[in-house]
Amino acid sequence: MKAHGEEVFTDRGKDLGISVIDFWRYMYNDLLADPRNDLAEYLVAHALGNTRASNIENWELYDIDYCGKRIEVKCSGYFQTWRKDDKVSQQRTFSIAKAYTPGTELLERQNDVYVFCLLLGNTRQEADPTKLEHWEFYVVPTAFINEHCGENKTISLSRIKSFGFEPIPYAELKNEIDGVISNRSGT
Repeated sequence: MKAHGEEVFTDRGKDLGISVIDFWRYMYNDLLADPRNDLAEYLVAHALGNTRASNIENWELYDIDYCGKRIEVKCSGYFQTWRKDDKVSQQRTFSIAKAYTPGTELLERQNDVYVFCLLLGNTRQEADPTKLEHWEFYVVPTAFINEHCGENKTISLSRIKSFGFEPIPYAELKNEIDGVISNRSGT
């Protein structure tokens, strides 16, 4: 079921006075916790003009369909809500694991482009995900990952940077993705 928010929960036809938007407020009220990955995917989709998730009805091995290309969005951040101490690791990694192609025994990356999203900030106050200047986006062609990372299941932010990929501000994200999928980037 695709919800719009105003749908109400009922019990034997009786309106319980709660809606899907109430659930969203309850479940996703801390944007730094579990929904951060979903939020990163939403931000990338929004930058591309996608208003509906393309992988909801049928679970897909990538996140976003865009111009005939498959985009995988991976997210990380320095601040972690689950940490009870004030220690913040400056090492960030992203998953680049391969998956089986449906109906085959072929293990490969199922996308054309990766967008690695990094939420900056070492404290809850600094890591405000609603301020897009607190995010860095790295757009990397999957062919590049395949060539340079082989069977690796993760890639570090420092390795992404060592390959020459620079952080892209949100306002330039669509242009960067367009450049990568049309091979204008020269990377």
